[in-house]
Amino acid sequence: MVRLKVACLQLNPVHGDSESSMASAELALASLSRKDGVHVLLLPEMAFSGYCFTDQADVSRVAEPSDGPTTRWCAKQAKRLGCTVLCGYPRVMANDASKKKGASQKNENENEPQMFNALAAVGPDGETITTYHKSFLYCVDKTWASEGGGFVSVNIPVGAHEEDQPGLRRTTADEPTSDTNVGAETETEKLTRRHQKRKTRHIRATLGVCMDINPKDFVAPWGDYELANATLTHGSRLLLFASAWTHNHPDDDPALVTPVDADEVRRYWLSRLAPLVGKDVHFVCANRVGAENGILFTGCSCVISLREPEVVGALGDLGEGVLVTEIDVHDDDVFFEDDEEEVFDQDSRSALKRLQC
Repeated sequence: MVRLKVACLQLNPVHGDSESSMASAELALASLSRKDGVHVLLLPEMAFSGYCFTDQADVSRVAEPSDGPTTRWCAKQAKRLGCTVLCGYPRVMANDASKKKGASQKNENENEPQMFNALAAVGPDGETITTYHKSFLYCVDKTWASEGGGFVSVNIPVGAHEEDQPGLRRTTADEPTSDTNVGAETETEKLTRRHQKRKTRHIRATLGVCMDINPKDFVAPWGDYELANATLTHGSRLLLFASAWTHNHPDDDPALVTPVDADEVRRYWLSRLAPLVGKDVHFVCANRVGAENGILFTGCSCVISLREPEVVGALGDLGEGVLVTEIDVHDDDVFFEDDEEEVFDQDSRSALKRLQC
């Protein structure tokens, strides 16, 4: 077995003030260092900007390009901790770029930029691995965001072979690490980093954002289990779920909102993952807390082993916090990227076979 360490940051962002939210997040994470051996750090949906915006003009004041403040913040933390960092943010893209992503077009004017509820994944070297666009939009998203092009999986770096050069993360927390050079790279250093990346072990993860776990538009058949079945198809061992899960609908009377029941929230998530129950998959959720425009967010960030199923780590519905959890995965669930085609062959022979058992 290979032991991995995942961290979830549960926070209450300052609506419309990403800079203040980032400062709060840095303070919450200050006690973590490379010595803690974290492999994945997950933050909530739209973690720094806040979630509720009335239209595109409203969200445009916090929307960012792919190399904006959120991605740079992730790169800084990824290098500092030596892990992969995932964080949600409102992304703005030129229309021609968004079309290449296969996304639906919200704006009739093709010259206007497109906006997405996005999840950035940044590797330990500070480079963006991918940016996922939320596939299923909640009513609050539909006021400004375009629908993404479908569920995706990514190979998350989780450790290096013992013969690798220093500066890379090790699979276990007690192995030595050294600081990675965060300055400008020479061509030789770039080639060295690429070589090291090929020798680094990875694990496959499917990405999801909040509404993605629900039936599409709440009208698709319950049994479609879209996100869970995508995870099965991808052969993923991790389902990384960034959320701003709401306790009440925007049209509900705030005076009638009942307290959050953390067990009920997690039971609902688990009910939407039915095809994965009994499989060697871990559900990792970072959800926000607080309230905006009368909408209460549930918190309840957690890590659930779906084999049993069993909650192996959880936070409550109130207050910010950092959840750090160790999980065990099978040796053949981590792989090297020397030959991507060989990696997928391995999955079809072993990992996917065990998922279907």
